[in-house]
Amino acid sequence: MRVTSKERTAPQEVTLRITGEPGTRFSGACLVGGEKRSLNGRTPERYAFEPRGKKLECEVRKEGEGALEIIFADGESVRSVQRTNAGESTVRFVYSDSGISSSTSSVSMDRTITSSGGSSPDGSP
Repeated sequence: MRVTSKERTAPQEVTLRITGEPGTRFSGACLVGGEKRSLNGRTPERYAFEPRGKKLECEVRKEGEGALEIIFADGESVRSVQRTNAGESTVRFVYSDSGISSSTSSVSMDRTITSSGGSSPDGSP
């Protein structure tokens, strides 16, 4: 039996784990239901959110040297992992009941490179 997104209950908590080379600096923010939460610090850090069916948007900027890995998971079927070691990098996630999309932008030798991807709870892109 296949469960559609309408039949699926929204996860109670989604997490954003920021890891990588210990001490790598980052900054950014997440927005859920009109409420903004700042993200500032050094790796490793963990942030938890309770979107309760609302869209969750996050942007994390790597500051300075070091590798950064950002893991977004809803504890059920959605998980996204983004890694970067480029000097100037920004990772964006948009999460809702229909799944997650993510993109990474980095500047290297005066060229901007962007990659993106997404998934849905039923496994379709």
